[in-house]
Amino acid sequence: MCQIVSIADREADIYDIYNEASLSHSQAKWLIRSIKNRPLVEKEGRRAPHKLWDSVRKEPVTKYRTFEFLSRGSKPARKVTQVIRSKTVCLHPPIGRRGKLRMKPVFANAIIASEVNPPLGEKPIEWLLLTNLEIDSSEKRLSILQYYICRWQIEVFFRILKSGCRVEKLQLTCEKRYSPCLALYLIIAWRILYLTLLSRFDPHRSCEPFFSSVEWKTVYLVTKQKRPPDQPPSFSTVLLMVASLGGFLKRKGDKFPGPTAIWIGLQRLKDFTLTANTYG
Repeated sequence: MCQIVSIADREADIYDIYNEASLSHSQAKWLIRSIKNRPLVEKEGRRAPHKLWDSVRKEPVTKYRTFEFLSRGSKPARKVTQVIRSKTVCLHPPIGRRGKLRMKPVFANAIIASEVNPPLGEKPIEWLLLTNLEIDSSEKRLSILQYYICRWQIEVFFRILKSGCRVEKLQLTCEKRYSPCLALYLIIAWRILYLTLLSRFDPHRSCEPFFSSVEWKTVYLVTKQKRPPDQPPSFSTVLLMVASLGGFLKRKGDKFPGPTAIWIGLQRLKDFTLTANTYG
């Protein structure tokens, strides 16, 4: 059985979403990062004295976790250690203009992950996640946090799909045309993201499983201005050459090419390989 989990960032912290999910009979799960310190409801139906964030922070630490926080802009990558607290809470519904409750209270599981000992001058990384996934074990709580971390790569994937492939600008109105077109661009966006991540985690493997002989020899000839070697170079070597076609400068502070440089480089490489196949 396939488990579906809908993941959203702070802009989805809307009570209507929680209410609709509680009324739905779907087996799909949801995971949303909280931005609002919402009021809570006690068992007796009264408003709790402590709000969401304060209530979860009072819970004992159940687990420590460490992960690699990727570099962003001028900030380098660093190790982050977080303590985990969790609690099942009952969210208080919003009140209408006449003082009446617009919706019923909703139960949710809350996990708060707070960074300990952040570097000097850095703001601690802290998330409070609301979900209907189970939190009755350390393994489940860690899985929920790992789901949320995956959201970053999902956002990069859709940025490639929208900005690189420009699917929104196609303006296709016929489903018979739009569906296969979108399916094709999803594969292209996946390949670009896959190449981007592989260059960071497995750069030394051969380039042959990912670039044809014509592709790597062509990009080598164009970027190096000399005859390609007999043996195929490493994957990272070829990808850096492709990214250079897309504007990657490989300066001292530039560690890895991003998806933008890679998708532009692949587009230019396609033109070069077409020329090589036609006149080579």
